[in-house]
Amino acid sequence: GWLQLLDSNVSTPDLSKTQWEAWDGSNWVRQDACTCVSVDTAQLPPPPLIELAGPPIAGNAGACLGSYRLADRDVNGRPAFQKTDREDRWLAFNGDNAWNAQSAASLGEKKGWIQLLDSVPTPDQSSIGWEAWIESKWQGQPRGPGIP
Repeated sequence: GWLQLLDSNVSTPDLSKTQWEAWDGSNWVRQDACTCVSVDTAQLPPPPLIELAGPPIAGNAGACLGSYRLADRDVNGRPAFQKTDREDRWLAFNGDNAWNAQSAASLGEKKGWIQLLDSVPTPDQSSIGWEAWIESKWQGQPRGPGIP
């Protein structure tokens, strides 16, 4: 079925006091129990799998592309993700300002081959681009599937 909210006075549906309506096949019917509320993304559970994908990248940064599963541990107060095909590669928050794709030896430090300069609760919630360490400098990467 379909739902609609006829309220052009608000910028997002969670701000509306107007009742939602549902299509019953022939008419729009008020839905008094239907509401829309905003959700604090920090309260959402982390995803079980994150895909870091994009065009091929040379060197160690390229080895960081792939699938990362949610690990049974936090790093710097955030969930950590371990690469599915290389257990020595992690995606973790550095405790300050970035998510890093990094080695197990550098887990949680401000080191890595790919970084996301965003302190979001999990990297899939970011709307900015990733950077890769290529030829001794950080270089922005084109967005691809799984790269926010």
